[in-house]
Amino acid sequence: MSARRLQTRQRLMEAAARVFEERGIEGASVEEISEAAGFTRGAFYSNFESKDDLCFALLRSLSETFLTSVRVTLEQITPPGGAQVERANLVDTAVDIFLATQPQERHIVVLLMEMQLYALRHPEFAEIHSALNDETHRIFAGVLDTALANQGLALSLPTDQVVEILHAVHNATQASSLVSPAAPDRLASQLKTVLGALLR
Repeated sequence: MSARRLQTRQRLMEAAARVFEERGIEGASVEEISEAAGFTRGAFYSNFESKDDLCFALLRSLSETFLTSVRVTLEQITPPGGAQVERANLVDTAVDIFLATQPQERHIVVLLMEMQLYALRHPEFAEIHSALNDETHRIFAGVLDTALANQGLALSLPTDQVVEILHAVHNATQASSLVSPAAPDRLASQLKTVLGALLR
């Protein structure tokens, strides 16, 4: 794929995320997405087979961004030579770096919520949505296990369950912050409390 086509796809995906925030995935049309990106309907169909195909690409991109942020976090909190880090500091630093590398834009948070609603209404999309989430969580769990083992730490529950809990807390608190933005540090505090409680 040429650099120009990649740039076009990226602009269409970014425009779609903003249109979906305003209109919802169901309500957004291909024409609105194309216009918001500065392209024609033909340009859209040269890059994506359908609106669902665009949603799949957005979901893959968000999953890759999430996994990259996880790896960046673990690289930054793991000291060279395998030196041990005090547990409380490890949790605080890990959560702070992780959140700093996560998308904070309102339209991205709303997009993730829209993806879940869209999956509820469309079985084909739900299958892809579920498979990508499962793969992302599996990779996250493996990286987390390795990082904790290097620090002589373990979890009090199976790692896959811990990942599900952290994911649920992250999503619920982030969604709540859109409605009640008065406590900007609430998400970090919640994640630190949960992760600290699950370490042994």
